[in-house]
Amino acid sequence: MERRYDIFITDGYSVDPVHAANGEHPIGLATDIVPNFAKGGTWKAIGALAHKAEPTQDHPIPPWRWVGWNGDPGHGRGNHLHLSWSHTPAKPRHTARVVYTRKCPIPPDRPPPPPRSPAKPKPVTGGTSASGTRHRTGGPTGGVSPPRLPHRLAARLAPVVPEND
Repeated sequence: MERRYDIFITDGYSVDPVHAANGEHPIGLATDIVPNFAKGGTWKAIGALAHKAEPTQDHPIPPWRWVGWNGDPGHGRGNHLHLSWSHTPAKPRHTARVVYTRKCPIPPDRPPPPPRSPAKPKPVTGGTSASGTRHRTGGPTGGVSPPRLPHRLAARLAPVVPEND
């Protein structure tokens, strides 16, 4: 992200009271981002990054948990872009057991049957996009529920906590 979008991270791990005490900053899983003007960064590029992480307001794509941008109080062009990662529950100042950092294929509900004869392996094509409905949590900062994931995976994610800024 730093090279492609010429970003400058103004905050990451932080227990400053400006951030929600039970949010992602106190466990090191959030970043506040502005353009790196010294390297030619622009708000337009930061907006492109925000749109890539959240193509539609309140509908972030994995691995993003919450995207604070235009329309979210204290966030957006001229302020900062907030990106936080999906993770399992964690207490402030403690690390999460699992952090989701890449968009990966959704695993099937049950494993496929074994092949009947040796087959030529297919090349790996990378991740697939997640699908499903996401709902606004009702907070004024635009927090959303985690993306629709298999139940056994979604049950292990921590709830979204809105920012205080």
